[in-house]
Amino acid sequence: MPVRPGCSLLLAVILHLAGTASLAESYVNSTLDQPDIDLLDGICRTIANTCTLRAAIMQENNDGPGSYIFLPPGIYQLTRPPAGANGTDNGDLNFTESMNVVGYGAESTIVDGGGLDRVFTVAAGHSVTLWSLTVRNGATQGPGATQEGGGILVLGSAGLDNVIVRDNQAIFGGGVAARGPNFWMDDSTIRDNRAAVRGGGLLASGEVTIRRSTISGNAAASDHGGGIYLYSMANLRMEESTISSNRAGVDGGGIFASHQDVLNIYSSTIVFNQADANDDGTGDGGGIVNNVFGSNTVNVRNCLIAGNYIVNFFDWDDCVGTISSYGRNLFGDVAGCSVITGSGDWGLLNDLAWIGPLAKNGGVTQTHAIYPGSNAIDGGDPADGCGGPFGAFTVDQRRVPRVNGARCDVGAYEAGVLFADGFELNGLAPWPSWRP
Repeated sequence: MPVRPGCSLLLAVILHLAGTASLAESYVNSTLDQPDIDLLDGICRTIANTCTLRAAIMQENNDGPGSYIFLPPGIYQLTRPPAGANGTDNGDLNFTESMNVVGYGAESTIVDGGGLDRVFTVAAGHSVTLWSLTVRNGATQGPGATQEGGGILVLGSAGLDNVIVRDNQAIFGGGVAARGPNFWMDDSTIRDNRAAVRGGGLLASGEVTIRRSTISGNAAASDHGGGIYLYSMANLRMEESTISSNRAGVDGGGIFASHQDVLNIYSSTIVFNQADANDDGTGDGGGIVNNVFGSNTVNVRNCLIAGNYIVNFFDWDDCVGTISSYGRNLFGDVAGCSVITGSGDWGLLNDLAWIGPLAKNGGVTQTHAIYPGSNAIDGGDPADGCGGPFGAFTVDQRRVPRVNGARCDVGAYEAGVLFADGFELNGLAPWPSWRP
């Protein structure tokens, strides 16, 4: 399992046990899109005697699992369009082995699909982690599986840590299509992606874990799940995250659960998402849709779900289907759904005016601040507070300490501290400080 940046003690132990020789490394020194010229020599090397991102992936695919590829600041744009079998030397960047790709910061290390193809594909049976980089401008409209994942297609397992996935497009899963056994994202953003049909930001099955992340401004043009579309017994655990301003042509502007899915959502903010975004009078559930024919389970705890709406006639519509409430949650409108109290209680938000715009309020992802006057401040359950799956959360999405007041605030944002240190998560820290 890959080691998280910053976990230096754990990394040291793993390297001591495994031996540093077992971890191959490639250091990219060119932003050009050129293939490796000899996969048998164990060296990342192009015809120009440089190491490119494509050449590094090709070489590490050949060298076996557990390798690291280090990307310095720059824009790495794909320029080799898909051809023939669309192998590792053209089209998207294909991971056929487990590895880690480490950038220098999401704002400074950018992998750009150039609109030629999706950016990354993770093959079945393998696990890839992307750190501290941006994935943008991928596009795929081809047949079969190539219709999915404009930015990233995950057929195996994948993780994102301090990654931005933006401005990608596909038919299904505009930003990410994760249809393998496991997908996770920490301190990351999926924004402004577009799916022609469903899953504007993320389309996923399997185990999905989202922590301290933001999914915003994505669109599913003609169907469901502007932000997230879950299907085929997906198991989502979302913690201290924000789902904002996503759009679905039909149902579920924020999240759509389709069939036998389980959603456990903790201390998160789901606001200002739109259903019926094409304004044809068909569509419900701006915030969350629990498909009534899908036998799904949707549990929320200490969440703020408000200001979501149906575009046609601008009707407030935060949820559809059955939502089970634990701890204390605040909704804007529950006319379209059935809220069942599992423990604690729930209530209605007093005023949308006390929710700030999506903005950089500290940390590495954008959040919605809550202003004085909102009943979300100190509105958490007095007994359970910011209860999570493994105990109470001690920080909010920005890593600002909880509880700042009498009780935990409802949602992903803890009021009272305006800014947090955005550099504390290795967001812009040089990778040599933690590399193997």
